[in-house]
Amino acid sequence: MTDFLRRLSVRQRIFGGFLLLILLTAASLPVFIFDHNSLNAQLQQVVDVDAQAERLLLSAAVRVAASRANLLRYLRDTVPSPYEAADDVVRALDYLTQAQVLLDDPAQQQRVRQLIENLNQYATLIDDIQIIRASGDATRVAALELQSQRLGNDIGVQIERVVVQSQQRVAAANAALTEQSQRRLFLIIGVMAGALVISVLLALLVERSISRPVMELRVGAEAFARGNLQTVIPVAGSDELSLLAQTFNRMAGDLATSYGELEERVEQRTRDLERRSAYLLAAADVSRAATAILNADRLIEQSVEIIRDRFRLYYVGLFLVDESGEWAVLRAGTGEAGRIMSARGHRIRVGEGMIGWSIANVQARIAAQAASDEVRRVTAELPETRSEAAVPLRSRGRVIGALTVQDDEVNAFDEAAVAVLQVMADQLAVAIDNARLYAESQSTLEALRSASGEMTRAAWEKLSRGKGFAGASDGGVMALEADWQPELLRAVNTGEMVQVDDHDLAVPIKSRDAVIGVLRLSKPESEGEGPGAVPSAAAAKGGAWTAQELAMVNVLVDRLGVTLESARLYEDTQRRAATERLLADVTSRIRSTLDVDGVLRTAVQELRRLLVLDAAEIYMGPDLFDGASDGRQ
Repeated sequence: MTDFLRRLSVRQRIFGGFLLLILLTAASLPVFIFDHNSLNAQLQQVVDVDAQAERLLLSAAVRVAASRANLLRYLRDTVPSPYEAADDVVRALDYLTQAQVLLDDPAQQQRVRQLIENLNQYATLIDDIQIIRASGDATRVAALELQSQRLGNDIGVQIERVVVQSQQRVAAANAALTEQSQRRLFLIIGVMAGALVISVLLALLVERSISRPVMELRVGAEAFARGNLQTVIPVAGSDELSLLAQTFNRMAGDLATSYGELEERVEQRTRDLERRSAYLLAAADVSRAATAILNADRLIEQSVEIIRDRFRLYYVGLFLVDESGEWAVLRAGTGEAGRIMSARGHRIRVGEGMIGWSIANVQARIAAQAASDEVRRVTAELPETRSEAAVPLRSRGRVIGALTVQDDEVNAFDEAAVAVLQVMADQLAVAIDNARLYAESQSTLEALRSASGEMTRAAWEKLSRGKGFAGASDGGVMALEADWQPELLRAVNTGEMVQVDDHDLAVPIKSRDAVIGVLRLSKPESEGEGPGAVPSAAAAKGGAWTAQELAMVNVLVDRLGVTLESARLYEDTQRRAATERLLADVTSRIRSTLDVDGVLRTAVQELRRLLVLDAAEIYMGPDLFDGASDGRQ
């Protein structure tokens, strides 16, 4: 039965149970109502018929009594005729006739017929009394009167008997109907009890058909919640709970599959995360190299090696656009292939190949399958390339080259990898650009330093010749006419400190990186003071130069160079100031007059005096202008 119910839906089971209960109730209710109405109809019929017959019989008895009374009035000469007495008899006969029709008891019908016969005799006596009285026979009238009174009383008694019998019959019918009603009531109660038992059994079956699959679902769900992904709930029907069990089993299977796929995706994401971490480490290494290395060639070579190692690639190459902007030249490549291509000056025209396309379009290009890319050009030195990406090197709004990364597996580069490569390429481009600018600035600075040194050296040479001295000692400035010693010349030529032996030093004096002199220092070979002694405990005892003493000498020589240069600049400034004052004085004298001859004369005199000349002449005249007009000098 349960299996049959499981074929129905829960709604059908519940609805069917209630419907069956309603049908049972509806079926028993009409029976009860019909039985009740039937009993009421029977009882009503008995009561109505007997009551109407009883009323008719009583009415007949009343009319008989009235007829007797009217007959006595006639006999007592109260009324002139027995018409009213006869009329009452007629009405009584009519009532009895109607009562006879209503009564269904043969005995009562027989009594009523007997009453009708007696009333007919009574009516006949009334007629006879009227006739005999009209004849004047008083004796005969008295006999008939006595007979009529006796017959009238007999009729009244008979009518009362019929009425009593009718009442007894009604009471017996009521008792029979009451007993029948009780029997039928017991029958209805039994039917209702049976319907209730059937309803309870049906409810239990419905409850079992619902609670059992629900319990199976709960047990399966708990097992599934504990991690048993292979849980299967039995399916025994086609109701909603069976469909739910099927859905649960399908969901469990899908979830188990999804869990396996999720583990695979987690592993894949873990690998991707590790790869991206390697990308970030590579970007960090390239960034460190870019900030630490100022030599562009070394930076490029080290960067391509870092990218290949961190990304585990087959080949990495870096191209820079030449000065013409037409070619992208390979500046560094990894492995033997990179060395060979760099040696033969491998280059690609801008706009051609993946490298040229990336530079021309200022965007990265990916070839997931290198053989199917229509732009890519095959390189003989790289036969194992299966996928490739080209990333432009962008710096300060312009493209200075491109980075090519190649792998021996297809689909090696995705959007995330190219994004990281683009970041590294941009950092590398800025670093290369900075290295170039640094090299240019160093070259310019070196040129400036060289020019400044030459100017400083020339100024000191002029000052030395002007002052006429060649050196100085602790005794004062003196003109040293002897040839310079070799160690002094070596210090001048190298610009570095020269230690002749453990006691003698030759230290160049520099000003703006130009050697303007040499300081020679000598330590005594024994205790005591000597030339160039340093007031320290170590120097007082003589011996070799210590590192501390050498450092002190360097500092003092540097300060000496700065001080000498400051003094020279001060003297130059003084000379220039004097020259400016002298020129200003001469200019003021020339401007003291507005006469042309006076100006010319004053100019010649001042120039002769200022420059200590033997003669000074100014020539002016028409020949000068004629020559200019003729094209002559």
